[in-house]
Amino acid sequence: KSLRVIDNLFTGKLADIVLLQGGSIPGELKVSRTNNDTTSGEIMLYYFSDMQDVTEVSPVRISKIYRLYNSAGNTWETIDPAAFRLKPGDKLEVRLSIETRRMLKYVFLDDKRAACFEPLNDRSGHEYENGFAYYKSIRDAGHQFFAESIPAGTSTLTYQVTVSKQGVFSTGLPS
Repeated sequence: KSLRVIDNLFTGKLADIVLLQGGSIPGELKVSRTNNDTTSGEIMLYYFSDMQDVTEVSPVRISKIYRLYNSAGNTWETIDPAAFRLKPGDKLEVRLSIETRRMLKYVFLDDKRAACFEPLNDRSGHEYENGFAYYKSIRDAGHQFFAESIPAGTSTLTYQVTVSKQGVFSTGLPS
């Protein structure tokens, strides 16, 4: 499909959206201009997949582990929330592990939270944990982390949530 975008606020279109049917991505994209003026542009591709179909293909690995607090033994037990029946009032620790071969600069990590989870600590701010400093921003939909650098190897971020509702809920992968 061809499209024409004209950079004119009064008569043209500044952007166009093309919906691809059937999930196939075009193998070739041709961009041309009709004059010798300097130009710039951007092409963005968004796609959606079922969580079961998502796999990692990156030099940076991010994993999420849930640990349930056992008040009787005053211990944390690793669980799979999909296989474990959580009830309102349960306290969980979410551990995000970032594994990389080299130091990362200016990192933004967005971890979406399931609708049944509420953060125990609701204050955003600077934190220092496991050898690096970061800023944690607590939002309605999840946690956002900003770090100037993350060292090579495995680094861990943690936060705690409590279960507020019963039901079947899902969270996405941290990105």
